[in-house]
Formats: sequence, C-alpha cells, structure tokens
Amino acid sequence: METARVEPIRNVAIVANAGAGKTSLSEALLYVGGAIPMLGSVMQGTTVSDFEPEELRHRTSTSTSLLQFSWNHTNINLIDPPGALDLLGEPLAALQAADAVILLLSGTMGVRTELARLWTRIKELNLPCLVFVNGLDKEGASFESALETCRQQLGRTPIPMTVQVNPGANLDGVI
Repeated sequence: METARVEPIRNVAIVANAGAGKTSLSEALLYVGGAIPMLGSVMQGTTVSDFEPEELRHRTSTSTSLLQFSWNHTNINLIDPPGALDLLGEPLAALQAADAVILLLSGTMGVRTELARLWTRIKELNLPCLVFVNGLDKEGASFESALETCRQQLGRTPIPMTVQVNPGANLDGVI
C-alpha cells in the first residue's frame, strides 16, 4: 500500500480595512509564488479573487476568496475576506481557519473599527501576525505614522523588517 505524502500547509488570512489593498497583495503573492502568469488589477477587474459581477462593478470584495500557491516546499492557502464593516463576519470566520495572519495596514487610512475588532480576535486566538504597511507610494502616506497607529490603536510596537526609500509619491523601493 502506498503512503500518501502530505506537504506542509499554512493557512494565512489577510485582513484589513476595506480599500487597503488585500486583493492586490493576494494577487502579488500569487504572482511571486508562480501560481499566476501575470498580475491582475482590481481597477481592470482582472484579479483572481474578485470575479463576481457585484465585486467587479464596485471594485471591492464581497465574499471570502481561497487562493493557493507554493513557497519553499510549503503549500500556502491564502484566505482573502472582504474588509467592509458590514461584512465583518467573513474575516472573523477566516481567522478561525488561519494558522497565521497578515494584517494589512494602509499608509494613509489608519485603523478603522473593523480592523480594531479583528485585532482583538487575532489576540484572543493567539495567532502569529505580520503587519504589512501598504500604499506607501500614495501622497500623504507615512510608514512612521502607520507604525505609530499600531502602537497607539492596537497596543503593539511592530518591529520593521524593511524601510521605505523616498516616501510618498516618490517611493523608489524598500530596503
């Protein structure tokens, strides 16, 4: 009888305020992981995770997407729930299935009610959490302000793993 080999699997939920860029980050992870040949665009309606007519029309997620790619011999299941406050049940349910969380923090938005509630649940479930600051190429975005928001509103001091080069509209990259 053959023995079935199960590869390591990690279920990673990506949570954020609506409009912070969860779907775009998911798309980038799929691309870098080799699961898709080219990046899709939320604005053009070509992402893997947003395909329902309502999502395409409003350019926002309305249901949780389950996405998969492999990285370093590990299967990564991305759980990409919507971020809107009126759909808060979706990301709360996603956290129940997650081994880890990427908390996407906008460089311009701060922490809204839904993200604060999700953070409370992440702590209750004792899930490892990576904070990803997104949108640093937008005018008015500030990495330092996002970190300060984490400190003040979430009660945690994140440890930066990268630093932006030429912040704001002149963003060239990260170190």
